[in-house]
Amino acid sequence: MVITACGRKTGVTAEVQAETGVVCADLHVPHAWEVTRWGDFEFRRGERLLMGAFYRKGDPQSGPRLYSRYRYALVRNQGGYALEPTSQDEWNGAEPLMRYSDIVYGGDRLRVKVGDRSYRYPGPLPAVAVMSRMMNFPDPIDGLAIGGFDGTESHGDLGALLSSPADGRYLLDLYQASTGRKYATITGEYHSINPGELLGRSFWIEGPWFILPLEVHRDLRHLLVCDLP
Repeated sequence: MVITACGRKTGVTAEVQAETGVVCADLHVPHAWEVTRWGDFEFRRGERLLMGAFYRKGDPQSGPRLYSRYRYALVRNQGGYALEPTSQDEWNGAEPLMRYSDIVYGGDRLRVKVGDRSYRYPGPLPAVAVMSRMMNFPDPIDGLAIGGFDGTESHGDLGALLSSPADGRYLLDLYQASTGRKYATITGEYHSINPGELLGRSFWIEGPWFILPLEVHRDLRHLLVCDLP
């Protein structure tokens, strides 16, 4: 299975090669979320998987959450998943899902040990790992994304690449961490954005699902989701 997604404003592309049983979808939110630049997604589980967006009033870490009036359910279709508007009642009755995103950046020495397995990414510098839980294994997701990116403005320095926009390529391999089973490979290009922010805002939720936002700035209207067996 191969799909291609292209972010409208950030210039991010994503091509997915997935194993049997893995369903990935390129989702476009039809309405602006009405949240600030520092907004984020929230997923909830009821009879269906639901998605909304919020921002925090005041303190960006601990302030109260203010939600967009728009909410959606992820509905399975022939192409993978589509978004369908959902009601306030369905949203209020669903349980918020915890997000898991332990991020580790590194160079050619990046290694991730999960249980008795060791993972190493041999690709372009710098490398990045997005783990469902790094220090508390086993966990409800058992997921690991490990990959890397390069960039024309990195100057060979990780700090410079993480702090300024760049153009380049990225790659993420999705694994079931405890067994080493490879779920999917996501590859693509990014243009005039911060690649560390792109990959650093990806996360896991229970299911397991892997979420890769393709717009990392204000709109948050384009994302790639992968439903893993």
